[in-house]
Amino acid sequence: MRKLLMVLFSTSLLALSACGGNEISKEEVNQNVEDDVESVDINTEVNEEPKLKTADEASYAIKTEFTKEVQYYAVIKNTGKVAADLDDVVITYTGKDGSVIAMDEVPYVAPYVLKPNQEAYVMSSSPIDVEPEEFDKAEMNISAIATGDNMVESVDTSNTKMSIESDQTEKTSDATISGKVINTLKDKTDVVLIGGALYDENDKLLATTYDMIDSVLSPNQSVGFESSVQDVPMEVLLKAKKLKVNASYYPEFE
Repeated sequence: MRKLLMVLFSTSLLALSACGGNEISKEEVNQNVEDDVESVDINTEVNEEPKLKTADEASYAIKTEFTKEVQYYAVIKNTGKVAADLDDVVITYTGKDGSVIAMDEVPYVAPYVLKPNQEAYVMSSSPIDVEPEEFDKAEMNISAIATGDNMVESVDTSNTKMSIESDQTEKTSDATISGKVINTLKDKTDVVLIGGALYDENDKLLATTYDMIDSVLSPNQSVGFESSVQDVPMEVLLKAKKLKVNASYYPEFE
């Protein structure tokens, strides 16, 4: 299932990805001699497997007045030569005794189609019944398909900044990357996904953020965005010194 459909279902401009490396082969499969008509099947499969790697990741277990949960943040990079559709991304959380304490089968991913050398940001959280101290690790499994679809385009972001929503004395806080997304393309944009990443001074990933803008932007139009993440440990957020943002849009389908 495409991540865009899961986003629209669960509701959550942003590193854009475009698709490339499309090799299309044509093969004549049938000829109707009586009607003198040639029937041709076109193979739109890309004849190369996608290559992805987890460029960075971070995970936490937290306990607040209202919940206990585990969190996972990651950066996926396309290291191959063809565009990759992140068809299925699953996060498995494991306890120190080796048992599975939580799973997230629909994490937020932006963008979900990556052209070569592009990155996607993953944001996941899941409630747990055990105490945070019993959490051991989180693992991400990615199923991707090579694609030639021109489903996404890049758009620009500007004036981005990060803010921490709670007082620094709190144990956890929400964080928001805000800014403006600008449609620099020739066509209208429809659904725009915005992914953000927070890094410390040594470029170590701390957390990721997510937002979706479901509005039409004409060329040169802009709109503000707030790409956020909830309940990150305060001690982690206070280390944030750098941020990255990507914006991607998905063309209108009539």
